Amino acid sequence: MGLKETFQKQGGMKLIKQYVKSGSLGTAVGEFALLGKSRTALEILRLSTQLKAKQKLEKKYRSTLEEFDKNYDQSLPHDSSNKVWICWFQGMENAPALVKKR
Repeated sequence: MGLKETFQKQGGMKLIKQYVKSGSLGTAVGEFALLGKSRTALEILRLSTQLKAKQKLEKKYRSTLEEFDKNYDQSLPHDSSNKVWICWFQGMENAPALVKKR
């Protein structure tokens, strides 16, 4: 599979936009250049860019989360629910049947 096909299979410009938004485009390009386009390399790239995005979000919202934890009242009742919430970032058209089931 050529570079163009790999790029399109991985999400194309949508993927690039996600990397730019998360601040991990440089990391992604560098790792792709170093690791290549094997399945394992692309998985490593995906995980490292996810980690970078997570770290950026944690830094941005750290004070908000700490404030929430400080003010959270453990004595409040916690109602249970039989609903399961799923977030599927790859788009519903790429989601497995279990995720599509409502």
